[in-house]
This record gives sequence, structure tokens and C-alpha cells, in this order.
Amino acid sequence: MRTHTFAMFIVGCLVVSVCATLAVLPPRPVPLTTRPPAFSTPKAPAGAPAALWQREPPERRGIEAVIPVEGKESSGAFPAVAMAAGEPILGPQPWVTVLCKFADDPSELQPPAYFETMYDDLASYWAELSYDQMSLAGSTAVGWFTLPETQAYYILDGHISELRPDCLAEADPSVYYPDFYGVNMVYNGSLANTWAASGAPTPLTLDGVTRTWGTTFLPIWSWRDCVYEPAGCTTIKHEMGHAFGLPHSAGMYGQQYDSPWDIMSNSEHDQHTIAFHKDMLGWLPGDRKLVLLPGSVVTTTLERLALPTAEGYLVVQLPIPDGAEDGHFYTLEARRRVGRDLDLPGDAVIIHDVLPPFRPQPPPTLPAPPALVVDADDNFQLGDEGDMWTVGEVFVDATYAITVTVLSTTTTGYRIAIAYRPAESAVFLPLLSR
Repeated sequence: MRTHTFAMFIVGCLVVSVCATLAVLPPRPVPLTTRPPAFSTPKAPAGAPAALWQREPPERRGIEAVIPVEGKESSGAFPAVAMAAGEPILGPQPWVTVLCKFADDPSELQPPAYFETMYDDLASYWAELSYDQMSLAGSTAVGWFTLPETQAYYILDGHISELRPDCLAEADPSVYYPDFYGVNMVYNGSLANTWAASGAPTPLTLDGVTRTWGTTFLPIWSWRDCVYEPAGCTTIKHEMGHAFGLPHSAGMYGQQYDSPWDIMSNSEHDQHTIAFHKDMLGWLPGDRKLVLLPGSVVTTTLERLALPTAEGYLVVQLPIPDGAEDGHFYTLEARRRVGRDLDLPGDAVIIHDVLPPFRPQPPPTLPAPPALVVDADDNFQLGDEGDMWTVGEVFVDATYAITVTVLSTTTTGYRIAIAYRPAESAVFLPLLSR
């Protein structure tokens, strides 16, 4: 059996009475080898990218001993609540792809039919991620429309802010925007192809209606050949996720795109997004979420996040009572290589440390993603044994007396045992609600 020593950032652990006291725990039944807990931030290896964000304060919490648990089947008596505030994205959510070309570049690199074909895979993808609760029915593509100005005017002469409204205006006679949830904007031209793709919920007034539309900017490299790629248009899926309101997730090393467990981090494959994000969008039913509070000792089944059966929890939430203003918790989710998750690094229970919402940081530091993958080996790499919790392995947060043991596999998930301050009585903690 391998036992991890894990260290992680925390925010708000400033109250001595909360952070300094641990429950008295029973002895281990057998001797196990552990490595000393790490209480300092791991040093980045030579050549590692500079950190783009940091959680403050940069304290780290040691994960040390292994604790036996006396399991019992969950009764489902704990409250199932939304893990994150957000607007549910349910039912038909049609998109329109608007194709715009610069006044000095008449090239039309693909016909509208190409972009309509793109929606076949996009619709299948989002249907699987949402458990068929959301569709892209009614999506279409229109264009190409000629912009009033040249590439140089928009990109080199400082008028970039005019590009989106000009494109939307040129397409307006052919599109009634209130019929659509979102707009994918595509531009031709070599200068536009040097930009990064982007996506966001965007307040706009279109066709006399003022509301928030999902919008993406899609440079040529993000769509030119993606219909023919085995994984499909993964960058577009990532940016549509942002347009639905999803943030990045990441590892704990200050990067934005290093987690292979989430399309909203590393989008080289078209894997599912994580349980925290699915709950933001209203896709996790209340009876498939288990919230455990201090005093809990539970053995239960964690069902795989992709293509789940009708039984078992899709996520377990463990609130961390450290005084964080908007909540702080662990999530546990089972990932198996099926469906869109086929290209994951492996089958495992994945643990995230979640601190919603975004936490602003002084420039040039970016806000930390709310959900960070728990990585036990501090090696600045995800998708290896450090963040894949498998049968016989135990995660222990000694500060808050939380123990998670992966007991066995099921056909479609895992049996896990959880002890959360087992010597205490259950106390309700304030959680976020939608």
C-alpha cells in the first residue's frame, strides 16, 4: 500500500482554535511507511514555467498518517446542496457561428457548411457532459460577411475593440441574435491567427435585447482542421465552456493548463469537465451528491463521472471549516476511461481542493482557479500516481482529520471509505447554494 504525504495551499486558516486542534484518532492496524509531511512550497524544477497565479497566504498543509475507518453504508441523510453559485445551463442552448472577413482579405477558408458540421461533434460532446440535460439544438453558421475595415486598422492601429461589434453588425441582417444562447465569432486573415482563442459570458445589446450572451473568439488555428481530428475541436469546447461561465481548473503549481482531468484546463483531448464545474451548470442531481460534515464515518460508492449508471454518488463534498468567506471544500470524483474520458491518463479517484470564487491578486499575478488538483508528490506534473488515488491508497488531511480510503473498484466506479473527525458529532456548516 502506498501512503501519500501531501501538501497544499490554503486560504483563511487564521483562527488558531480551528487550525491547531485535531481529533484523537485510533491507532493504525498495521505499520505503514510514510514520508515526512511537507510544510513548505515545493521548489519548481529547472525550466518549469513561471507561476501565473498564487493562492494567498502561501501556507501549506501536511498530509501524514493513515487512519483506519469503521465503514457503514451512507444513509443519504446529509444535505445535498450546490457546490458553486451559477446559472443552470439546461435544455436547448443554440449557438450561431458568424464568419467575418477583413476588407482587404477576401479569402473564405471554409464554407458555412464546414462550421455546421462542427456542431455535430460539439452537440454530442456537451450532451454527454450534461447527461443529456443540455443540447445545442438549433445551432447554425452564417457568412462570410465583409468587415468595413482592414486587418491593419483593427489589429495594428489600435481599433481592436471595434472588431466584435463590427462583425456582429455585418451579420445582423442574417441573424436574429435573441434566438441563440451564444455566438462563435470566426475571422480570416493571418494577423487574427496570431491571437489566442477566448470565450466568456458577455453583456450585449443585440436586436434590441440586452442580456448576457456566451461569446467566443476563434482564430484560424483553433478550427481550420479540427473537424478531421480524432478528438474533435477541443479548443472550441474549452472556449465554449468559458462562455457557459466555467473557469479553469489546474494543479497547485501556478499554471492554467496543466490538468489532464478537465477540458477547462488541458484541452489536448476532449475529456469531461470536473464535478465542481458540472454542479455550477446544474448538471448534478441532488441525490447524486454527498456532503459529509464533521462526525461522518461513511463507506459508499463513487460512480464514474463519464457515462455513469443510475447508482452511486457522482461527487462527494467535504467542507473545510477554515473561515473562507465563500466556502472551502474538497471534492472526490471517480474517473474511468470511457466515453469522452477515454484518453485520460488512467482510472482513479481524483481529489480537488476548491476555494470559490476567483480570488483577485495584484498584477501581474492572475486569479487562482477555484479548483486545484490534489497532487501528493509535489513534482509539478499531473496525470501520474501523485494525483491518481487508486485501490489501497489513503488520503489524509491531518489538520482537519479527514481520511479517504479507496477500498475497491466496482464495474463503473469505486468503493471508498471516508472519516471526517469521527470523534465529533455532525454539525451543519454554511455551504453555498444556487
